Amino acid sequence: MGSAVGTVHGILLMRGNPCAIGNLGTALRVINAAQALGSGLEAYQDFSNGNYVMGTLNVLGVLGGVSNLFKACFVAGTPLLTPDGSKAIEGFKVGDLVLSREGVRHGL
Repeated sequence: MGSAVGTVHGILLMRGNPCAIGNLGTALRVINAAQALGSGLEAYQDFSNGNYVMGTLNVLGVLGGVSNLFKACFVAGTPLLTPDGSKAIEGFKVGDLVLSREGVRHGL
């Protein structure tokens, strides 16, 4: 039971946004990387022992930790291209349009 609670806690922690907490974001990324490694080792052990449910949860923990390592962060003042020209990142609100690398419009 404790292992299951720890796995769920680890998955929830990996949902934290390292971009939203300033310098502590680096620490959160290190924690996520360590948890991903630990979850990978636990998944291997669980699958080896025939515990497929916990193994699957640990694989999800690995995926969550690794995905958090690659979240993009934008500092204040970062310009993004809109259909009307460049706009600083802090000036955007939900529903604003931005242009992607391919020039396709996407809503926030």
